[in-house]
Amino acid sequence: MSCANPRPETTFSDRCKAARIAAFVFSLCLAFAASQPAHAQNFQLIYAFSGATDGGYPLSGLAMDAAGNLYGTSSSAFNQQTCPTGCLVIYELSPTSSGWNFTTLFTGQNATEGSTPIGSMAFGPDGNLYGTTAYGGNANGCDPGFGCGIVFQLTPTNDGWSESVLYQFSGAPDGDFPQGALAFDSVGNLYGTTADGGSTVGCRGGGCTGNGVVYEISLSGTPAESVLYSFGATRVDDGIGPAGGVVFDPAGNLYGTTAQGGQLGYGTVFELTPIPSGWRENVLYDFDGGRDGVWLAAGVVLDAAGNLYGGTKYNYRAGGGGAAFELSPSGDTWIHDVLYDFHSGACGTFPCHLGGGPVSNFILDQAGNLYGTTTVDGQYDCGSVFKLSRQGNLWTHTSLHDFTCGIDGSNPSGSLVMDSSGNLYGTTTNGGVDDLNCPSGCGVIFKITQQ
Repeated sequence: MSCANPRPETTFSDRCKAARIAAFVFSLCLAFAASQPAHAQNFQLIYAFSGATDGGYPLSGLAMDAAGNLYGTSSSAFNQQTCPTGCLVIYELSPTSSGWNFTTLFTGQNATEGSTPIGSMAFGPDGNLYGTTAYGGNANGCDPGFGCGIVFQLTPTNDGWSESVLYQFSGAPDGDFPQGALAFDSVGNLYGTTADGGSTVGCRGGGCTGNGVVYEISLSGTPAESVLYSFGATRVDDGIGPAGGVVFDPAGNLYGTTAQGGQLGYGTVFELTPIPSGWRENVLYDFDGGRDGVWLAAGVVLDAAGNLYGGTKYNYRAGGGGAAFELSPSGDTWIHDVLYDFHSGACGTFPCHLGGGPVSNFILDQAGNLYGTTTVDGQYDCGSVFKLSRQGNLWTHTSLHDFTCGIDGSNPSGSLVMDSSGNLYGTTTNGGVDDLNCPSGCGVIFKITQQ
C-alpha cells in the first residue's frame, strides 16, 4: 500500500486545500519518524492495521453499537485501474474475553463502490449503518478517474452485513467530495455536506469544482438526494467548503461550518432554518484568522443549552495552531469565545499548513466536557487526544495521550467515540506496525481509559 498523495494537486490555493483534506492527511505519513515510548498509562492499542485485507490509513473515526462493537472504514491497496485512491473497506471490531476480534465486513472491488472514506459512519434510526466516501461512483466530471463520491448503507443480514450504494454524486449541482458528520431527522432521512460541487459562482483556484453543498438523502422508498443549500449560489459571503457535516437542534435547525469563505475569507459557522420555501442560511460567525483561527475542517457539536463547540486548525499569528471555540446564543446574536489555543506542532510559526488545531468534530460527555484529537501537536508533534473541562468560566486542557509516531500510532484525523463507562476509542491515520505495505505504519485503533 503506497503512502502517495491520492489526489493530484493542481493548485495550492486555500480553497483547494480546504476541499482536499484527504490528500493533506495522507501526506502526513511522510512527515514524521519519531519513535519515543508512549507515556500515558491509560492508553491501550487494540488493533494495528496491516495494509492487507484489513486496509489501512483510516481517515475517519468509529461508530459504536449498544453491545460495544466498533465499526469503521479504511482504504484497501491503491490500484490505478480500479481504485486510484484506495477502495472502501468496512470493518467491525468486537470485544472478547481475551481482547478484540477484527472482522472485515465489506471490501470494494472498484471505485464505483466507493473510495477514500473520510466521514465516520453513523447508525440510523432504522439500525443500519450509513457513511460516505470522498471519491468513487460513476461520475467523472469532478476528477477524471476518481469520481465525485458516494453515500452508502450497511445493512445487517442473517449472513452478516450487506453494503449498497444509495447515491453517487455528480459534482454540479448535487455536490462533490462528501465528508464530515452525518445527521438524521425524526423520520430517518440523512443529512450531510460535500466540500466541493454545487455552485461555482466565485469559485477560487484552478481545481475548484464548486463551493460545496448541504444535502438530504430521503430514505423512504427509493433513496433520492436533494440540495438544501448550495454555497455561493445566492450570495458570495456565505462560506466555501463545508467539510465537517451538520448537526440538528431540537427545533429542526441545522448547524455546520465552512472551511473558508465568509465576509473575511477565513471560514464560518452557519445555521440552516427550515422555511416553507426551503431552507434559509444564516452566518452565525465569520472567522478573522487571528486568535479565532482559520480552516474549519471540523464541524460543530451542540450541548443541551444550545451552545455550539468546534475548532480551527491553524491561525495567522505566531504559533499558527488554531483554537477550540464556543458559540453561545444571546437573543438574535451569537457570542464567540476562544476556549483553548493549540500549538502549531512541527511547523513552528505561520505560514504553517500543519497547524496543531483539530480537524475532526468534538464529542461531549454528560458533564459537559469536550474531547477531541489533533493530527499534530502533542509532546512529539505526532498528534494527541485531549480533554477540555469547564471550571466556572474557564476551560482546562488535559492531554490524555500524546502519540509518538511509533507503535501507538500517529496523526489521528477522525472523531472519537465514548462508551457507557466513559472510555474513549479512536483511530490514527499512520503509525503502528511498519512493513512493506505501510513503511510509515498503516494506522491503529486505540482505547483510552480515563483515570
